Amino acid sequence: MSGFVKTDSRGDTSWTRTFGGANDDQGYTVQQTNDGGYIIAATTWSYGAGGADVYLIKTDTAGDTQMDENVRRSLDDYGICARQTRDGGYVVGGWNDVQS
Repeated sequence: MSGFVKTDSRGDTSWTRTFGGANDDQGYTVQQTNDGGYIIAATTWSYGAGGADVYLIKTDTAGDTQMDENVRRSLDDYGICARQTRDGGYVVGGWNDVQS
């Protein structure tokens, strides 16, 4: 699981959230979206095809989950960075373990 904390400008906690499952899920970046929510790029070992999978989480302004998706492939895939695109979608960058 990965934990996230939102604070106000004084550093006082607005909300805290935990995302992921029972295994070693790791959040790498958080980006505020046009609607005031957040997009989180992460890697999950709890969900998917086994091994590491890209995990993308979208929250609303209160930190409540609106979407969570993962890329299920037989290779290990790591989601490191996410950004909102002009058309309102999202793009995720990362890396994978390429098997030769």
